[in-house]
Amino acid sequence: MGFGDPGPWTSSPGRGRREHPSPRAVGLGTGRTPCTGTQREVATVLLVEEDARLARLVGGVLREADGEFRVEHVARLGRALTRLARPGVDLVLADPDLPDSAGAGTVRMLRRAMPDTPLIIMSAADDVAVALEAVRAGADEYVVKRTLSVESVVWLVRLVLARHRRVVDGPPAGKAFDALGRHLIPLADRFDVHVGVLFVGLEPAPGGEFAGIDGLLGAISGVVRETLRRCDVVARLGPSALAVLLVSDGRLAGSVDRLEDCLSRMAVGAHVRIGFAGYDRGSPTTVDHLLQQARVASHRIHA
Repeated sequence: MGFGDPGPWTSSPGRGRREHPSPRAVGLGTGRTPCTGTQREVATVLLVEEDARLARLVGGVLREADGEFRVEHVARLGRALTRLARPGVDLVLADPDLPDSAGAGTVRMLRRAMPDTPLIIMSAADDVAVALEAVRAGADEYVVKRTLSVESVVWLVRLVLARHRRVVDGPPAGKAFDALGRHLIPLADRFDVHVGVLFVGLEPAPGGEFAGIDGLLGAISGVVRETLRRCDVVARLGPSALAVLLVSDGRLAGSVDRLEDCLSRMAVGAHVRIGFAGYDRGSPTTVDHLLQQARVASHRIHA
């Protein structure tokens, strides 16, 4: 069921919904110190939506998503900007067409007010040109209301927060890539969007500066930050491998070439393997399969 047709959820948004821990769960990082013990870190979502019914629905679903989110709701851009003047918002979920603003202008105003905060645009307009304009104006994601289900809104917020963190760490990372793929592959099939996976294998040296995984990670982290773009997601797959999900409206191989070129000029390059696999719309597959292909195709970088 899409949010364009709330149906029976309207009168009781999220009531009784309790998401059980899933092997696909993505850890949410907001740049704050993790909570200790059994206390869960809660991410604050600012929902900017004029439709009161839809706001109750989305807010209710997020609030009951296993206690992961705190939701604040405003119906106008002016009120959103006032709230964003104070700290504490981890993600903004906004309709661009509001009583006091419309379209890409809303996106630009929100982005200026919060240059480092993830922004998801949730619009009624199912138009590629409108979506691209919103992304160029600063949106991290653009989704059409009628295609966004009750279940997928929680996943979308989780994944955008994880992407903002840049590194999806821990054992569930492979599953996180699969979940991202279920969102991105249909876009690649429908629009001119390029999706690919980059595998980075780490091979510690017998001794010296790069004798441990932590030393290698520290050495390449700066290169990764400089080379990759904001929309690329990095996942740590076990103790000695990284995977990068690349998304672009243009050629992906350029990002791979830049990273390989930078690493080849560093001493750490001798201890890194890189492989890439791009999605082909003529041969549908999954992101997990692309990761396997990239791993097989990986080769050592020579400094």
